[in-house]
Amino acid sequence: MRITSTNRPDGRHCVALTPEHSGEPNPALRELLIDGSILGTPGDRQMAVAALTFGSYLRGVVETDVPVSPAMSQALSAFQAPVFVAPMNVSVEGTQYTGAGSTLVLDLEHEGLVGRNSVDRGQVITLDVLPMTTWTGRLFSMDRLVTASNADLLGRRARGTARLGPFLAVALAFSHELHVSRIVVPSGDRSDEPWITRATDLLAATGVDLMTVDRSELHDLDLVEG
Repeated sequence: MRITSTNRPDGRHCVALTPEHSGEPNPALRELLIDGSILGTPGDRQMAVAALTFGSYLRGVVETDVPVSPAMSQALSAFQAPVFVAPMNVSVEGTQYTGAGSTLVLDLEHEGLVGRNSVDRGQVITLDVLPMTTWTGRLFSMDRLVTASNADLLGRRARGTARLGPFLAVALAFSHELHVSRIVVPSGDRSDEPWITRATDLLAATGVDLMTVDRSELHDLDLVEG
């Protein structure tokens, strides 16, 4: 099985899962598409994006074009358990990521949230992931990023809280370029759910903190307006 992460000629970024041997899973949707180019994503984050997107379809020995660190290999194994998964290309070079204290807040309900910023703290950016079936393109301001993606179609295949996976994957895909060190998900009080715990550990291996909050408490954190 191979995972690739490329910027296509049509302007879309594509994370693809490609079976290469008989018996490997062959899901109907094998691509996460994001409108706009994404540059410089290191191997650890590419692998975490794939795991969040494809769930249990990502299994067995996985080939990648860029290396994955030993820490990510262990975190990936724990996230996918009991499904076996093992990256082939393992090297400490997979940890080449940056974080400058920026926070990315997922606007899952398309409420028009805007990051509340001040000079005395890290930047706050909201991310609204719109369905590619009805929207196209990407719009980016200092406080808000809107992009079209097929994350909603991929999320429908999952159960329960795991439906958040593809949306988290889009957020993580932008994290390197935006120097993000924290992703906030206003999805209700689900911090004790097993999937959230595993996803938190997976993102921690990429240098990103995952924080889930109740939507009613989001404004109390002084992160967003709207």
